[in-house]
Amino acid sequence: KLFPADAIARARQIKEALGTSGTGAYSHSQGARCFRNDICRFMEARDGGAPADPESIFMTNGASSAINMILTALISNEKCGVMVPIPQYPIYSATIELLGGRRVGYYLDEEHNWDLNMEELERALQQARDEGTI
Repeated sequence: KLFPADAIARARQIKEALGTSGTGAYSHSQGARCFRNDICRFMEARDGGAPADPESIFMTNGASSAINMILTALISNEKCGVMVPIPQYPIYSATIELLGGRRVGYYLDEEHNWDLNMEELERALQQARDEGTI
């Protein structure tokens, strides 16, 4: 056999879930519902049963693509700020710069396992507002 039985069974489930559009047509802009449902089931199992809504899931072709889409939607002019942790994944600062926005850096607490600190977030936000960032 070329493929294991479980792979064939899963392929049949996907084909049925995709309906007549198959895999060669455009899907919903959030991603195919059957895959968003699978993601929700995974998240619910991972997170101890906390409900997940497939309407709140937006599939992308990777983290970089998702970051780019979100930041493009958020940054409309040179005064738009985006809060970014320090240290950070470099795509944040690079994309914010490319889109002409402002990076509002806040420091993570290294001594507490790189945790967020509300005082630091508020400090960075106030400084950005004082500098005219929206």
